Amino acid sequence: TFDVYVYRITQTNASGDVTELAWPQLKLRCIQMGVKHVPELYFGEAALFENRADMAGKDFSERVSQFVEHMNTSTMCRNKVPEEGVVVRVEDKLDFQALKCKSWAFRTSESLLLDQGISAEDVEDTGNAE
Repeated sequence: TFDVYVYRITQTNASGDVTELAWPQLKLRCIQMGVKHVPELYFGEAALFENRADMAGKDFSERVSQFVEHMNTSTMCRNKVPEEGVVVRVEDKLDFQALKCKSWAFRTSESLLLDQGISAEDVEDTGNAE
């Protein structure tokens, strides 16, 4: 069995202009369609992310990397597969970026597959991840 989790929704007009739904809009649209969205780990200003003493003096990317560093086995999958990591959505008025920070466990697993001649796209297409 499988499940689908939405992490972004775009709308493209006839001219080819793409509009990205903001995170609150995406969550609302998922509710309207009766589908799940990816879990929200944090929503707010980057400067306030994990505002703890052990994070003092670290910039946002260091904070995210430290958070992801501790991810091991996926909590969303029945199979023992590595947690992939997180996607950081950067939304600034009309601008949008999605930045992926992969966990060490996932990068290691991905490297082993590549060493065997299996690309990540192959695994995603066939569903043969271990």
